[in-house]
Amino acid sequence: MGQLLAYGIAGHHAGLANGQGEGERTALTDRLATQDLPALDAAWEKEVALPEKLGPPADFKPYGESRQQAKDRQPFQLAFLSRMLFSCLVDADFIDTERFYLQAQGGPDHRGAGPAHPSLAALREQLDAYLGQFKADSDVNRLRNSGGGVVPGRASRVQVG
Repeated sequence: MGQLLAYGIAGHHAGLANGQGEGERTALTDRLATQDLPALDAAWEKEVALPEKLGPPADFKPYGESRQQAKDRQPFQLAFLSRMLFSCLVDADFIDTERFYLQAQGGPDHRGAGPAHPSLAALREQLDAYLGQFKADSDVNRLRNSGGGVVPGRASRVQVG
């Protein structure tokens, strides 16, 4: 899990690294091996306590219809998870930087103004209502209707909140 987080930390300004091999972006191991990284100031150790080993959360399990399918899908699922975490880090960094400069310039924090965002349950109700408007009057809409029970049925397995 620590290596998964390292991708986001090492890449949030330079771009997400490749897992291995060649490509447009260098692999994380190449970046860490070739960079002249400065020594860390030990002051961080007073603020942050790191575990000896960082594993995945206890309830984190690869998804698959069978144990073998879950094992086969795990590399993709970890890559997808790292991209989602990376996206969260980049968005949070952007918002934090924006807020810092707004405060420094005496500007208002427009993100904190206005109504709160709707809950995921409320968004799901809106989505269901919108999708319920489609009639089976075209090939696309028939396809939408035929899969209507599959995606929501699987989505109901996800715990929200």
